[in-house]
Order: sequence, then structure tokens, then C-alpha cells
Amino acid sequence: MVCALPFSTDQLHVTILYDVPRVVLMPREHRLAGRQSVTIDDIADEPIPKFQDCDPAWNDFWRIDPRPDGRPAPEGPLFDNLDDGLELVAAGHAVAMTTAFTSCCDPSVPTAGVSRRLQKSALLSL
Repeated sequence: MVCALPFSTDQLHVTILYDVPRVVLMPREHRLAGRQSVTIDDIADEPIPKFQDCDPAWNDFWRIDPRPDGRPAPEGPLFDNLDDGLELVAAGHAVAMTTAFTSCCDPSVPTAGVSRRLQKSALLSL
């Protein structure tokens, strides 16, 4: 099974396969739309949505909470599924983090790459 970190790996044998770059999803009219890449400083004050009823560590990872400087991430709207999350972004209520792989799911929502130190890992659970 191939899965994306982070999640509890207690009592699992896992092998990191490769790093998958993260990207920022944003509304078309966003001030950063059209940029090839952004840094965490570029989005430090942007609200990032939270999955409702989700593992806090997973939400913190995808929201980069806390930020590298220790500040908490601004609160973003709650959502229940990926389609709702995309709608929040497209409507201008937030930006969101995802993988470069999944960013192609909605061509109406632009993306920008994120600096390499903010990557995530895909893994294989045996």
C-alpha cells in the first residue's frame, strides 16, 4: 500500500519511497497566482483550511502549523472532503497545501510550488 505521511506508523514497517513536492492551491485572483513558486513567508498569514474530524498531526502538517518561526498558522475554514476544500479555495476563502501529484485534479485552481524544505514523503507500508 502506498500512503502519504504523516500518520502514526506504530507497529508498521514502512519504507520511504520518495519525496513528493508540496504545492499551494489558490484562487485565480490571488496575489500569488501565476508565480512558479512561493515560500512559507509568502503564505504565512494566509488561512489554510482544516479537515473536520481529522488527526491533529495530519492537519498541522498540511497547514504548516506551527510555522517555522513558531507562530501558529491562521485559522482557516473547516471542510469535510476534498471537493469542499477545493471549493473553499476557488471561492477565495483560503489557500491550501497539497502534493504536486494531486494538484492536477482541478485545472481551475492555480498552483505554485513550495520551497524544497517543505516537502512530504510517500511511503510503502509492508
